Amino acid sequence: MQPLISVILPVHNGEKYLKEAVNSILNQTLVDFELIIINDGSTDNTYNILRSFNDGRVKIINNAEKLRVVRCLNLGIQMAKGKYIARMDADDISVLTRFEKQVEYFDAHPAIDICGSYVDVFGNKEFVLRTYEDHDDIKAALLFLNVVTHPSVMFKSASFKSRSLLYDEAFVNAEDYGLWIDAMDTMKFATVPMVLLNYRLHDENISIKKLTNWDVLKEMNFKAYRKIFKRMGLNPTQNELNMHINAGFKITENLPEFEFRDYVIWLQKIVLNNNTSQYFDNDSLRNQIIHKMIYLARNMEIGTADLFFLFKVMFNIFGTANILKFFRYRSVYLKILNN
Repeated sequence: MQPLISVILPVHNGEKYLKEAVNSILNQTLVDFELIIINDGSTDNTYNILRSFNDGRVKIINNAEKLRVVRCLNLGIQMAKGKYIARMDADDISVLTRFEKQVEYFDAHPAIDICGSYVDVFGNKEFVLRTYEDHDDIKAALLFLNVVTHPSVMFKSASFKSRSLLYDEAFVNAEDYGLWIDAMDTMKFATVPMVLLNYRLHDENISIKKLTNWDVLKEMNFKAYRKIFKRMGLNPTQNELNMHINAGFKITENLPEFEFRDYVIWLQKIVLNNNTSQYFDNDSLRNQIIHKMIYLARNMEIGTADLFFLFKVMFNIFGTANILKFFRYRSVYLKILNN
């Protein structure tokens, strides 16, 4: 019998947290699923832990040698028999109602193809990660960085398989961002506005490794940016790409690399292009741009002339209402008073 959900869980040397992660899936309130666990050449006790699960829904694939996560994920997609495909990592914990809530969301919103959730981050840091709920807002935010938490995602199998869409191995340690970029023109994203995943942050976590290997992460984001800008008909210079990532990731120490006005001109260029291309929803994109401009004004050393230049640009591309919104940010207003 075909399961409703296929869960894909790749693991390499995951003995420390694996049992807790798997049990959080096996104990879901929605029980109609298969759990495809791909043991990617583990050399620790991972295999023995996997053998201990006496549940017919568990399907174990043992790779003789390490294929790495992208190939494992693509193998899982190709094997999946479910109507939906859910992602899971070997060090996270799914809330027990996760599948139930995500399937309910799909049933209530049939146009949606990809559905994530809020996540409760725990471990080295603790906070609730909330992200955009609406497709247009998610798509516009993806112009700057990955806002879709990968292990919280469930998506429609048919939406991907009908387009032969798989993870791209060229996106090293950013395979999810690459996939969202490839999907965002023809599929609809959404976020269930509740915590459905406990996301563990620890020293061996791939997310930590991404942040400590900034050069690789930067190149992967440049690759994603170029794809998007090409669709928009924009051909950014390397300096413009550098400004884009500095503003998008809010890397305060890198901001002085360029003048404040250069950032504003670049962000204005994106908005003016979109007025013609209509690649992004105008309101969603403008919301992203205005927040980037606010961030820059709050975190760079700027003078009165810079502020007047900013307000002139904002008036031209956003109108009076958004300038008033800008003034409501107290720290920006204080900068004006102090100049």
